[in-house]
Amino acid sequence: MEFIDGYPYPGPAHVFLTVFGLLLLVVIVFTLRAETGFLIHYRKHRLQVVLSLISIFVMALLTLTCLFHWSLPPLATLMTVTTSVLVLLVLAPLILILRTRTFAGLAKDRREERRRLIKEVLDMIDEKKREKIRKGKIARGEEINETK
Repeated sequence: MEFIDGYPYPGPAHVFLTVFGLLLLVVIVFTLRAETGFLIHYRKHRLQVVLSLISIFVMALLTLTCLFHWSLPPLATLMTVTTSVLVLLVLAPLILILRTRTFAGLAKDRREERRRLIKEVLDMIDEKKREKIRKGKIARGEEINETK
């Protein structure tokens, strides 16, 4: 095992942790906007919001730990990375299950709204047809039955 500047990290470990930290930083930058937009829009799902905020915090902690691992003791770095990864592995399925349920409910609501709108449009078309038939009968001088 090589020691770099007195730290007991092998050379590849420094490179791996730095590259992994940069990769996580890119992931956070590109997903944070969408995540916060989702959380603001679906604020009524409290459990999902709390789990997502915890996930964002743990991801930020993991990123900072990987980027600044050289300033931490090796054992602290190892424990932080291990714990953060395990917490993220537990949170990810929970968040995915909750989001799946949320999107399924949203899709169901949209289907019902579409059915309602189609019914309203059909009713309007039927009303226009009845009005047209009524005007035609009036123009021909026929008797109109107003039963409704």
